[in-house]
Amino acid sequence: MTCFNRVRTRQSLNSLLNVHVDNDRFLVANELFDKACKLGFRLNSVAFNVMIRGQLEKGEWKQACKVFEEMLETKVEPSVATFNSLIGYLCGNGELDKALLEDMIKRGKRPNAVTYTLLMEGLCLIGEHDEVKKMMFDMEYRGCKPAVVNFGVLMSDLVKRGKIEEAKSLVHEMKKRHFKKDVVTYNILINYLCKEGRAAEAYKVLFEMQVM
Repeated sequence: MTCFNRVRTRQSLNSLLNVHVDNDRFLVANELFDKACKLGFRLNSVAFNVMIRGQLEKGEWKQACKVFEEMLETKVEPSVATFNSLIGYLCGNGELDKALLEDMIKRGKRPNAVTYTLLMEGLCLIGEHDEVKKMMFDMEYRGCKPAVVNFGVLMSDLVKRGKIEEAKSLVHEMKKRHFKKDVVTYNILINYLCKEGRAAEAYKVLFEMQVM
């Protein structure tokens, strides 16, 4: 970049780190990450998030934690995305850890709909079905309005357990809250009903979807 009379910015560094990680060139990304200070950059949360994500994609939980610890040691404030990456990895492996959520809140980072989606999926994975509903309540209590995706996670869990009427009631709840119709949400119901040979009910749901 300097040869072309262009200034190297932190944004260009982050973009390069992201490209290397996305293209499975993690060793190159790690080398660049380690040399950042010598190049005159102070790493920000975006750079650390990219490296944490890269480690987690490789299944290297301990290494990801080391990057997170380095982030804290260098006084770089973790973002919501940082915590979502860590929470998402644990939840995806059936290792729900609410301590991370509490740490997130203590650091003044408000969990968003994605955070709760990951936690709800983790609860479904370990069979804590009642806790999934409570999580929806907990969201609002903590000041995070549920999104369509949160209803979708709960609905998927209900239909998998054959609780179709409860799943349908969620659609009506979404209508009350003035959520815009979502194809994915309706597809969850339609797919289940078709698999169960209840084509007439599936068609009714499709009709409701079109006129909503």
